[in-house]
Amino acid sequence: MDAGVRVFFYLEDRERTLDSTLDKMMLSLTGFASEMERERTSQRVHGRLLQKARAGHVVGCKVFGYDNVDVPGPDGTRQHVVRRINHVERDIILRIFEMYSADGSGMHTIAKALNADGIPPPRGSRRGWAGSCVRAILLRPLYRGVVVWNKTQAIHRGGTQTSRKRPQSEWETIEAPDLRIVPPDLAERVKARFARTCPVCPHPKRAAREPSAGADLRSQYLLSGLAQCAICGGSIVCQLRRKEYGKNTYMCAYYHGRGRTVCTNDMRVRQGIMDSAILHALKRVLDEKVIEEAVERALAEIRAGQTQFPDRRLAAERTLSLIEARLRHLVEAVATGKATDVIYSELQKDEAANKTCLIQLDSLDRLTSLAAQDGTRVERALAERVADMRGALGRHIPHTRQILRKLIPGRILCTPFNDVRGRGYALSAVGSYEGYSVKN
Repeated sequence: MDAGVRVFFYLEDRERTLDSTLDKMMLSLTGFASEMERERTSQRVHGRLLQKARAGHVVGCKVFGYDNVDVPGPDGTRQHVVRRINHVERDIILRIFEMYSADGSGMHTIAKALNADGIPPPRGSRRGWAGSCVRAILLRPLYRGVVVWNKTQAIHRGGTQTSRKRPQSEWETIEAPDLRIVPPDLAERVKARFARTCPVCPHPKRAAREPSAGADLRSQYLLSGLAQCAICGGSIVCQLRRKEYGKNTYMCAYYHGRGRTVCTNDMRVRQGIMDSAILHALKRVLDEKVIEEAVERALAEIRAGQTQFPDRRLAAERTLSLIEARLRHLVEAVATGKATDVIYSELQKDEAANKTCLIQLDSLDRLTSLAAQDGTRVERALAERVADMRGALGRHIPHTRQILRKLIPGRILCTPFNDVRGRGYALSAVGSYEGYSVKN
């Protein structure tokens, strides 16, 4: 509407405007009614799915070990879907349970054995079985003849649909003996081994870590998850190899966890050697000439778009004004005791949009200020920051990992070689200074 676009609602057969307070109120009421209808629809769907689950019908996706079979109604159309045991996949599941309970094999060992025998994984991935897939099969209650439903709930966060875990008191547990694949005695042996080898209590050091710190702040290995195997595309991770090397080594996670059938890259390189190589290469490219060229290009792009800054700022200010007006109305509704869950939800959305607009305005102010500054001054300030960053590389591994993510948007490709140069990895990556902003 700010751009002069006319908006028509098809069902109302009229044009929607915001010229008056009444128009704004009607738009808010329309959104409120739509939200109420969505909530009622969600409740109706959930109730219907609950009836299907209690009746033994399929209310989810296909599960390895079973086939989904359509059950037609009187008119020949599909009425519901039921599960039937797939005998080929059942034998694979029984083999996994037997290997884990009787042979004492670990999950990675079982995955390697299945890949070596050419058994396709549940989703048919060319990367084969993984230890996490074996673990999921061992823990799935459906193979023991128990259907567990309603463990998660679909929710909206930040305008995106996601899910949350429901409390265990809300779970629906339905006995389904006709779907049992694993005998009770075998299931008990697997459960007993899990109790011995996988305690419920977390590791004390892991429990003490801050959950919001992020993976980079927790990892003590520079390239784990950032480097990629050139043979199979899996991640290069750090493993402790006391017997062979006596120190931590980098190796392909797919070779280690899934076997030679999935990846033939058995190359292992000590952690210190690869870390030093990547840090030396990074310090070499952070030189003054590259910084000077990067600053010149950035200032040229900013000054080229400088003419658009006033229009963008005006549009942002108009949006901010509308959001603040909506916030005032919602706050008044809460203050007068008319608050509902929908109003609280709309209030949170508007608060998030308000913060986004403020950030956008602040960014436009900084870009306008930067475009008016002297390029030599900006270059000198950025060179000082890069010098500080170059000296900080390697001193603190978690912070260095964050710097790598900023400078290298993609993955670091590790290609194994074994020739006249010896044995090792050839590292290659494409970097960019775009992730860093200049602050005065």
